[in-house]
Amino acid sequence: MSIKKLGLLSGICVVVISISVYFYLDRTLVNTVYSNPDWDPYTNAEELESASDLIAIVKPTGEKKHIMEKDNGGIPIWYWTESTVLIQEIVYSRDGLVKPGENIIVIEPYSIGENTTVGKLEILQEDYTKLIENNEYVIHLKKKEKEDVYLPVAKDQGKINISQLENSKFSGIHKEVLDKYELSIQ
Repeated sequence: MSIKKLGLLSGICVVVISISVYFYLDRTLVNTVYSNPDWDPYTNAEELESASDLIAIVKPTGEKKHIMEKDNGGIPIWYWTESTVLIQEIVYSRDGLVKPGENIIVIEPYSIGENTTVGKLEILQEDYTKLIENNEYVIHLKKKEKEDVYLPVAKDQGKINISQLENSKFSGIHKEVLDKYELSIQ
């Protein structure tokens, strides 16, 4: 094999490997942006309950729909994830419309999408912990007006993972909620 052919073959291999690495990294690397909204946390279980339309034990199914609305320049301006959860047990319901065994949509304050300048982008409200598939949660929810979706009350403060013990700044109020409804970490 001549030096020219060997050089050409080497150059083609470098280009193919470079393109492969680019596409692999483009599909796997996600840039994360944290936003910090203002909100007033609740001080006790009664305040959380009074702000809730539904308190339930739920299990996320893993079905998620990421929504990211962008301005004309491709900058995300609105974002959320619609996560499907299975209602295992109703702890409290203001209207009684949801029953155990039904699926509902919970709007989580994060999303994953594409951005023209950085590629894959995850936007996550600060301190929010995403629902984990097959874990069970006690979750305080507010029904969104005129829609069949629910919003978590006070993000992580109104959500307790009962499949695994989590130490957080909300551990005190979480213990109060578990005691009030005679629930325990599994």
